[in-house]
Formats: sequence, C-alpha cells, structure tokens
Amino acid sequence: QFINPESNMAIGLESGGGACSNGKRVRSQTVNYGDDGQTFYLKRAKDGSGYWQIYSKACPDKVLEITGVGCRAGAEIQLYIDQFLGIPPAPLDTGFCLDTKGKYYEQVMREDLPDPTVPGCLDFCKSLDGFENQVGLMFSPNPGSTCCCLYEHETLPSTDDLPDGVARLDGNRFSMYKGSGPVARGTEWSSSITECYPYDGKYIK
Repeated sequence: QFINPESNMAIGLESGGGACSNGKRVRSQTVNYGDDGQTFYLKRAKDGSGYWQIYSKACPDKVLEITGVGCRAGAEIQLYIDQFLGIPPAPLDTGFCLDTKGKYYEQVMREDLPDPTVPGCLDFCKSLDGFENQVGLMFSPNPGSTCCCLYEHETLPSTDDLPDGVARLDGNRFSMYKGSGPVARGTEWSSSITECYPYDGKYIK
C-alpha cells in the first residue's frame, strides 16, 4: 500500500463506476490495511525496456497511468489496460540472445510446441509465471520446434511453478546464464537455425 504518513491516507481505487474498467480513477482514501483496492505491485514492464509499472491487485491486468492531458499539476491517475508490446516481425539476430556483457539469459525451454511458430512460442512464454520478467524469446523450427523464454537473472520461476515437460536453465547453476537488461544482440552463429527475438516496444502484438 502507498500511504502518506502525515495524513494516514492511502491511494486506492474509487468505488463504483464499473469493476476494473479502463479509466477507473485512483483516489486518496482512509487506510484500510489488506484492502485489495488499495494494494498495488511494482513489476518490471513487459516491453523489455527495463522500466517498472504499478499494477493493481484488485485489477491485475491494469496499471496506473496519468490521463492523456500532459504532466500538469492535478492530472488524474487512473487504471488502464497493460498492453503488451510484442516481438518484431523479423529476428534481431541468429543464435542465442545476449545482454550488453555477452551473457546468456536464464530460460525456460520447451520442445514440440502445439503451434510450432514464433507466435506460438510467444503464446507459450506469455503463459508462464513471471512473464513480466522476460526480455525476449528464442525460436528454432528444427528439430522439434524449440522455444526458449528468456528471463533476467534471478527472476526464473521455480520448478514447482512451471508446467511439466520443460527444461530450466538457471544462472545460479550455469554461470554464463546471468544476463540482465534488454537484449543487445545474438551470438551471430551463421550456421544456427535459432533466432533471437527481443520483446520490442516498437511493435504491437
């Protein structure tokens, strides 16, 4: 909860006006500890930018936004749908995705996707726990349409939180898998059939 210690007021969703609708306003309210409407989470943005967003517990697919009137004093703060900005239409590079220091990312890997395409790989990655911590994906059509969902170091979901039949590459076990921040490049293996797709804020899914 975000609480002003001087006034003992918290920010919270206004009551009424439709459940979890776009434009639902945020107001100062008397603190009610444990109230879902006053509970928010800070999470990494899903576009690979490295920025953070404030999500509502009561409306988990919504983030706090300033209304589109510029950053003037008194501008309204409201809920708005978190629109994921997706992968570019062509891969950034061939080979494995690397961060600016040349490190691989932690990853969850699955073979034999039901939809053996890049969009099918993205759908699989979006279904995983901690999707907001992913920075991109890697896809290889052969053999077995391999899909790798890339996580920043120390954000990889535990084995218990993952579906059966996937492999998990943890940076705490493999020292080269400690990438962080946006994807910088691929390994540029000319013979590689693996393609590197960062989550890119310029492209709408």
